[in-house]
Amino acid sequence: MKKVLFFIVLLFTVSAVSSCIFVSGTESRVETKEELPEAVMINGRHVNVGVMHERLSMFWIPVRSTTEYALISDDGRNVYPLNKSSIRYLKEQYNIDIDPVPCVSFWNKIGGKLIRISK
Repeated sequence: MKKVLFFIVLLFTVSAVSSCIFVSGTESRVETKEELPEAVMINGRHVNVGVMHERLSMFWIPVRSTTEYALISDDGRNVYPLNKSSIRYLKEQYNIDIDPVPCVSFWNKIGGKLIRISK
């Protein structure tokens, strides 16, 4: 009888936990790549050229990620996405070197979430 009761409790516990396991969410990170002169301001805040990285995860596994260039305020709260013509203008106007493909540093992309697989 104790074994049957144990399995019934175990069944309800596993089913209650399994409904909470499906976790998904969007994570957004910004990283400054190039500093712009202090005169470059949007809405009264100084901005720099940076990269915005958004990642959709399910079960803590990245499913979809997007990376694009953006103007990022010094405090990191305001992000303004850039199109190709704006990037070209910034390259010419401020003589900055921007890679053709935006990339995030290894630490910001992975976030220290290295998985250890053991037997």
